[in-house]
Amino acid sequence: VIVVRPGEKIPVDGKIIDGNSSIDESMLTGESLPVEKKPGDLCIGATINKFGTFKFEATKIGKDTVLSQIVKM
Repeated sequence: VIVVRPGEKIPVDGKIIDGNSSIDESMLTGESLPVEKKPGDLCIGATINKFGTFKFEATKIGKDTVLSQIVKM
């Protein structure tokens, strides 16, 4: 379980288990507005937490992350 505070980069892919936040996923999606996330939602590594603090469970690390798969392609 990893705690992410406002302004921090999300280190790996995972699933939010506690807290709410807005996450800037523009590096992957191109969407300029932050995406609201709540418990049960997936978050992607290398995106940026904008406003809230949350805890998430890492589900993919290293070569299995979305960012790694994009780089590989």
